[in-house]
Amino acid sequence: MAAQSTVTEYNQSIRVQAFQRKYDGWNYLESINVIDNATIAPQTDLKSDADLSFYLPFPVQIFNGGVYDSDLRIVPSAMVDGKVALRHLPDIEPHFVDTPIRLNGSWLYGGFHYRQFGHSVTESVGRLWALKKYNHPVEGIIFNCFTGRGRYKEETDEGLWLEKIASIAKRQEFFVELLKVFGADLPVHFVSKTVQVDRLVVSSQLMGLLPYGRLMGGHETYREHIKTRVHEIAEEFRLEPGRRVYVSRSRFKRFGPGCFFMEDLLDLNFTMAGYQVIYPETMALAEQLATYASATHIVMVASSACHVAALAMTGCQNVAVLSRFYRQSDQFTAQLSAMGAASVIPIDCLAGCFLPSSESARTTANIDRSLIHYAVDFEALWNVLKKNQFLDGNLTDNGKNSFAYRSPELCKALEDQYKVGPFSFVPRASNDYKG
Repeated sequence: MAAQSTVTEYNQSIRVQAFQRKYDGWNYLESINVIDNATIAPQTDLKSDADLSFYLPFPVQIFNGGVYDSDLRIVPSAMVDGKVALRHLPDIEPHFVDTPIRLNGSWLYGGFHYRQFGHSVTESVGRLWALKKYNHPVEGIIFNCFTGRGRYKEETDEGLWLEKIASIAKRQEFFVELLKVFGADLPVHFVSKTVQVDRLVVSSQLMGLLPYGRLMGGHETYREHIKTRVHEIAEEFRLEPGRRVYVSRSRFKRFGPGCFFMEDLLDLNFTMAGYQVIYPETMALAEQLATYASATHIVMVASSACHVAALAMTGCQNVAVLSRFYRQSDQFTAQLSAMGAASVIPIDCLAGCFLPSSESARTTANIDRSLIHYAVDFEALWNVLKKNQFLDGNLTDNGKNSFAYRSPELCKALEDQYKVGPFSFVPRASNDYKG
């Protein structure tokens, strides 16, 4: 057993290095480490025990939890890469929650599992490539749970934190399906209390959401693993190749962050233009992947569906990504390109948005994006798609495409939904569309 002072110094040095590496972490190289008598501490507080004065003036948040060896030294390869403003720094000493749970045998460490879909389909699968590379059986996969606890003042209660852990575990159905796509049909243990494992297989994270680094498109080993699986899935479905696909959000939520005004008409227009309109939330993950893999042209809204589509890029897909907010992040187009799309074009054709008319409600809308409903300029969108050979012909006009025709309907629906008074359309300050 190493001296406590030596372990403390080592752990502190690891955390300093973790912050300094910022964009390119130590997990980019393919590696597999087997940790005997490993300890996995749950994430318990975004603040961690780090001295934030060390990191100033950088605007960062810290979350803890992590993997330790038998001497309670931090295992660097188990740390999360791919985050800039939110840094993963395990505590100097692991936070023991009750009596540790003991798991016998060998287990694969899957990293952190997230409640947010997009992070689960990217960051939570970046270590599963080891299932094909590690030549020994494992009992299952262990995931720590990113709870976000501590972000808000009311979330400091231990009971609320355990409720969040439980809510993550309840969302296993899709996640288990996702794991099977990656060839991981194994038991899954979600860490809610400190866990000690006979042997923990820690593979490097070869996929993550790091816009300015190399993990966005995945390491070659990761891409090879998922593309092999997607090819097998596509062979099972045997869909006719050459299709054009529009990925709609119109049935996902009528009201919610990033909802388009009149998206039902987008569905109609794309259908009449010969596109297959799909609703991912109604499809099994394998069917989604097979559909994307068989397409030559895909039009989709910037959303988590892009992360799934990126898994199925074969070098034949031309993808158009529609902004659903002003100043939309480029992470979706970056990932689609990195994962092998033939071409990716971002399209910003938002003409304006619907907001509550009262000043107080608009102040709330600046915080709560669900109160902001953006409107697409149909003519500008169609012109961009035609220019980039995604469409032939003109925008369908059934007399129902104008804002004047449909605005009263939506304004009344929004008023009934949110109970914050009347809504009105606010034109965008500039019509200089990026598309």
